[in-house]
Amino acid sequence: MNSSLLKTCVLLLSLFAFSGIFSTPVFAQEGEDTAAAQEAEKPKTKKRTTKKKSASASAEKKSSASAAQDEETGEKPAARRTTRKSSSAARKTRSSVKKADDSEKSDVDADVDADAESGADSAADQETLDESVESPSEEPAEDSADGVVEETAGETTADADGAATQATTEGAEEGASGETQDSEAAAEESAKAPTARRTTPARSVRPLLKQGETAGQQVSITIQKVPYVFCWCPAGTFKMGAPESEPGYTAQEQLHDVTISKGFWMLQTEVTQAMYESILNENPSYYAPKGFGAAAITGEDKQPMDTSAFPVERVRWGDAVRFCEELSAVTGVDFVLPTEAQWEYACRAGTNTPYYSGTSISYSDANFTDSADIDNAIGRTQQTGKFPPNPWGLYDMMGNVDEWCNDIFNAGYYATSTPQDPQGADRSADEKGAEMTQARVLRGGHWKMNAYYCRSAARNFREEVVNNGHRFDGFRIIFVPQDHTEADAGGQAAE
Repeated sequence: MNSSLLKTCVLLLSLFAFSGIFSTPVFAQEGEDTAAAQEAEKPKTKKRTTKKKSASASAEKKSSASAAQDEETGEKPAARRTTRKSSSAARKTRSSVKKADDSEKSDVDADVDADAESGADSAADQETLDESVESPSEEPAEDSADGVVEETAGETTADADGAATQATTEGAEEGASGETQDSEAAAEESAKAPTARRTTPARSVRPLLKQGETAGQQVSITIQKVPYVFCWCPAGTFKMGAPESEPGYTAQEQLHDVTISKGFWMLQTEVTQAMYESILNENPSYYAPKGFGAAAITGEDKQPMDTSAFPVERVRWGDAVRFCEELSAVTGVDFVLPTEAQWEYACRAGTNTPYYSGTSISYSDANFTDSADIDNAIGRTQQTGKFPPNPWGLYDMMGNVDEWCNDIFNAGYYATSTPQDPQGADRSADEKGAEMTQARVLRGGHWKMNAYYCRSAARNFREEVVNNGHRFDGFRIIFVPQDHTEADAGGQAAE
């Protein structure tokens, strides 16, 4: 019996020894196989996480990896398949051995496997992120913050675009307005551009080429569809200025003899608004339907009066000269402003009294303002030709508007002027000899002046300044036939 018990113990010890000897290599092999399995599982995890990779890129990478492995191991594809089968068999053996282990060992191994798998997944995730960043065709998903920023940026861009559009629209409107204003300015400048002068006198002015036969002879012509009437003023000698005894006399009116050597045609009235506008395409007048004084010429029917026959006013001396130049270009003959001597000679028309109508005037003689009877004055300009003319048929040589002469004004000029055809002073000066800024002579008085300033000898002036003309200032023109020979006209008068 003792012998049987001894044999049994020996057998158990042998079995235990056998189990202890081979258990360590099995677990070591199992650890190696587990690591191999984890390595084998990595590509599978990578395939699951890299969803955005293109099929061609994946195939190319696998092919490159396989080629590299072949190069390193020297194995053929068939040999690799054999190795994979051996690994599968080993995994089955390890699985059966694990079932014989105790529960504690199984738990430890399970934890190790779980940690290894988690580590493999993390590595695969990092590799996938790296590949997605490197790949230009694959964009990372945008988080909500980026979305808000982009939306805000979109709104900002839209606002900017809207502002740009508005600015562009405003710019276009300004450009259009600017172009319109430029066009209007160009048209105005074109209208003011000098007209090319005719080489021969127009047929309409042919009657003016001949001298008149008697003082006051009238010639009617039409220029630009507007009628003009000229009165003949024959050559002659007269006393210019006034005697010191004349009411209203001033030192600048020193009496002296003057000879006008050439007869001339003088416009019967002041240049009217119709005449001025037909030549210069503008009407600067204060008393006009579109003028600042339109209310003063509006009738009871609330309609403005027709002022085409009113004298043009608010013209500067330079404007009057420009009218003469344009009219001369249109007709081919020389129209000019009268000299101061020519103007007074025509105004007097052979008389030597303070006024061509006598020693005094009333509201029935001229448009002026009597300081003793202001309420009955017209109080503005009046249609030309409404009052009696002078002996040579000239209207409104007293009052209505002051009339520009060609001369430079000098208060002491009479003392040194030439006795024949005086052309005015060389410089402007007042009664004390102080220099003035190119003052020009005005004659005849205007609607707001008292009677003394409407005398035939009364002198007035205005300095040339860069501003609009005054509502008191107008002009009339003359034509001197002897200054315009047939040769100067370029041949025979023609239409």
